[in-house]
Amino acid sequence: VLDSASFYPNLTGPENLSIFARLRGISLKQVEQALQEVGLDRENKKLFKQYSLGMKQRLAIANAIMHQPKILILDEPTNGLDPIGILEMRRYLKELSTNHGISILISSHIISELEKLVDRVGILHDAHLIAEKTMQELIDGADKRKIHLIVSDAPQAKEVLCRINLQEQISILSDIELELQGESPTFDIAVVSNSLKDNRIVLKEYSYKNNESLEDYFKRITGGEGIA
Repeated sequence: VLDSASFYPNLTGPENLSIFARLRGISLKQVEQALQEVGLDRENKKLFKQYSLGMKQRLAIANAIMHQPKILILDEPTNGLDPIGILEMRRYLKELSTNHGISILISSHIISELEKLVDRVGILHDAHLIAEKTMQELIDGADKRKIHLIVSDAPQAKEVLCRINLQEQISILSDIELELQGESPTFDIAVVSNSLKDNRIVLKEYSYKNNESLEDYFKRITGGEGIA
């Protein structure tokens, strides 16, 4: 994908793309289709210099998909965008992949955003590919879980649970909420419930969930070092 500086500021989006289309032998119909795919087909009269950052990035993507590639390589596609722009970019990229079968390779330091967008991830560390997994494999293989408890008295419940030597880390979320986190929490909920009951604390509700995010996974396999 071309940097936005490669476009002519005093030309419209279609005019800019038409120049690249002629160089590649691409028809004007393909130009129109590419603009439509990225949602710029209604901005035909606006000059490039009047484009927002998000529009400039979408025009660059339109330029890259005019010849209907099988793979699209993007570097920080949401960088500098406002929240609405990020949502729109995410939607366009998902539509390109789903509706047109384009494989999209994204390089990004914004791990939380990648988690919402990709279905497969590779992690580079010290110039080496140290992990490659699907997002589903990460979810299924998460080795940390959180257990959320709703009780009648969270501070008192924590004191009780600490006394029965649970291996999990216990955090108080509110006056009535506790969270237990560990590598593989497998405690007997009956033991917990009875211990709380013996101390006149009601266990109202509990739930399990995998909690290792892509960012957590990155930190774990790179030894907790910063993203380079």
